[in-house]
Amino acid sequence: MSWNYRVVRHEDHLRIYDVYYDEHGKPLGRHEDPTYIYGESVESLREQIDWILKATSKPILEASDFPSHESTDLLPSHPLTQEKISQILCQIPDYFEGYVHNVVNVEDVTSILWIILRTYFEKIESKDALSRFLSGFSPYCPAIGIPRLGLLIDIIWIVEDTDIAQLRQTYLGQIPGFLQDALPHYRNMTLLFYDPKNMIQDVEAFIASMKVGQINDVVVVRENNQ
Repeated sequence: MSWNYRVVRHEDHLRIYDVYYDEHGKPLGRHEDPTYIYGESVESLREQIDWILKATSKPILEASDFPSHESTDLLPSHPLTQEKISQILCQIPDYFEGYVHNVVNVEDVTSILWIILRTYFEKIESKDALSRFLSGFSPYCPAIGIPRLGLLIDIIWIVEDTDIAQLRQTYLGQIPGFLQDALPHYRNMTLLFYDPKNMIQDVEAFIASMKVGQINDVVVVRENNQ
């Protein structure tokens, strides 16, 4: 599934929506409410404005092009569970197509995930916001927090010189402590490892070794999602 912003005609007026497509590029659905601009930095606002401007250069879609919102559980009119978030993380490369810039680092992946999640949740805590709670507890800070679910998400970009064993030791050594002491309102954590060079050799074993304690899910996305 992929997505981007599109102009949609409603009778005599136009609105911009987040639009989702199936694997053949056919509109699968759109958000119930029109797109709004939201972010915690000027840069994130600029990126969203760029995406919206791109939408105005594409053909206008008709409201009748879309099936009923009730026909799919992938749209935000339905509750988003931790399981559904994990599915979105597995599909994250499908969202890269709608991104203005080339996706080259963890900040780009975080920005894309932020855009997706903020359509489902009224409040999302950024790394900057979370770091204030962690001051004095840990130099490490996850990428995104969803207070409603008590869920933290971190995104790790695997490069050629990443020491996988050290990475595991670092995460398992730090996460239980700050969840208990610094962020008690967060109960669980999901880790997304983006591995474009396929550096993690045994993915199943790696996931099993990382799912310990409050790390409730681990997602590894490899090149071509192998």
